[in-house]
Amino acid sequence: MWRSGGPFGRRVVQQSSSSSYSDPCHWISFSCYRRRPDPGSDCRFGRVEQAAPVFFATLRWIIIELSLLLGLAVIYYFGPDAKRKFQFISPGNLVGAALIASASIGFRTYVSHFGSYNATYGSLGAVIILMLWLYLSGIALLAGSEIDALLGEEKRQHHK
Repeated sequence: MWRSGGPFGRRVVQQSSSSSYSDPCHWISFSCYRRRPDPGSDCRFGRVEQAAPVFFATLRWIIIELSLLLGLAVIYYFGPDAKRKFQFISPGNLVGAALIASASIGFRTYVSHFGSYNATYGSLGAVIILMLWLYLSGIALLAGSEIDALLGEEKRQHHK
């Protein structure tokens, strides 16, 4: 048991071993204890509980996209056998990151709704799904790299 005091009165919250109490969304709105405040209480954080999941879902995608942009920038810098300056954001980098994100979301939807890999392949279904996702991500990576190469070639043509 955990007891809390303060302006919201003494309430008792039973901690469970479920993951719901370890979710950051619940800790931000913990002052309202995941239920509506009493009509006479001074709890002004009732809407935080509704906005926190959206905030953390958006923050998660922003962090994923920034990490993906950094990873692609490093790959596009060290990958080709050519001297070029490091660019965190380039047209090919943005296209590659967008393609990987959209391919991942589309492939997740396909696998969860239409694909029956476990019924067909058994435990090897996870390996097949992983290899298909890596294939799609590789195609997106190559498309972004090709866009950067074409734009770099055109830039060199105009400077001559």
